[in-house]
Amino acid sequence: MLSILIPFHNDDIAPLIEALLEDAQNLQAKHELLLWDDASTFKFTLPEHWKQHPEISVHRNAQNLGRTHTRQLLAKAAQYPNLLFLDADMLPITPGFLQRYWTQDPASFDLISGGIRYQAAPPEPAQYLRWYYGKFREAKPASERQKNPYYVLSSNLYIKKDLFLKFNCVLDHQYGLDNIFSFQLHQHQVRVVHLDNPIYHLGLEEHHAYLQKIKNAIKTLVIQEQEGTISPEFTTLQQAAQKLKRWRLASLFFQITKPMINPIKKQLCGDRPRLFLLDIYKLHHYIALKYHS
Repeated sequence: MLSILIPFHNDDIAPLIEALLEDAQNLQAKHELLLWDDASTFKFTLPEHWKQHPEISVHRNAQNLGRTHTRQLLAKAAQYPNLLFLDADMLPITPGFLQRYWTQDPASFDLISGGIRYQAAPPEPAQYLRWYYGKFREAKPASERQKNPYYVLSSNLYIKKDLFLKFNCVLDHQYGLDNIFSFQLHQHQVRVVHLDNPIYHLGLEEHHAYLQKIKNAIKTLVIQEQEGTISPEFTTLQQAAQKLKRWRLASLFFQITKPMINPIKKQLCGDRPRLFLLDIYKLHHYIALKYHS
């Protein structure tokens, strides 16, 4: 028995729902499809032909609570013990997407991460940075992801309900909470399995919005370090900063990179972004918040 859970906010969820309804025809399990509107600015109306599917239900927040809080509401409302979380801007790549999750031995895992992919054709120039980063940093086969098993992307996540409710960290309107969730998995040695069952990520932010989200995620990371909900050396970004600190180079790195940030930002927003410059951009902002705020 499977609950498919999709939070959305001002998203066109029709392509994803249509694909899931078609895929579910071959799913050998009782299932439900819960959609939760996080106070979109437009009134979402269930299409007439979707009303023929009793497994679909729609809920709505009276005010915008953020994706993490909305996922918590979805998990609590789910009637089945197995949850599949999908972001609204995703799209299954091949038939049998749902069945591949369902046929996994439930005794062998607590959580399965299916992975994501990005379409081969580059998007509009303003979205190129997000696409380029995703294609070369996020879209990894299961064998590579399993080397660092506790880092998971929640946009395509198959998990047992009780586990999710235990570890989901509800912090409204904070970006970057996948790191906190992943640390909880690591801390409790949860059985994480990575599976080659990817889904396309279609909703790409334009470059300025993406860089702002990165800064917001770094702020969340520093705050959660201070509150003790994540280790200061869990992510590769934190590990790099700790090395600079041990070598007494953190302040020097900050001073050297400070006048470079605007040129780096300009380069990242161009047509040939370099990911090592994005790494410098992230490390600079982390050290700025961690040691110079």
